[in-house]
Amino acid sequence: MCTSFFNLISQDWFPKIFIDIGCNHPTKHNNSYFFEKYLGFRVVAIDALNSHRDEWATTRPNSDFVCTAVGDRT
Repeated sequence: MCTSFFNLISQDWFPKIFIDIGCNHPTKHNNSYFFEKYLGFRVVAIDALNSHRDEWATTRPNSDFVCTAVGDRT
């Protein structure tokens, strides 16, 4: 199954965008870091806490950090 997934995302037509909701730290235990660093994905990083914004800006300048909450209630 894993091989099929990587074959799929390696196709030229596959959109190379990773939406990382609840991104937190830019490298530690971060799911999108691999996709950006090794597979060339563009990352939109979303987190409700603004405390990692500066780390994202310096460590992952090609990612877009968005400070907002995502959920079904206001």
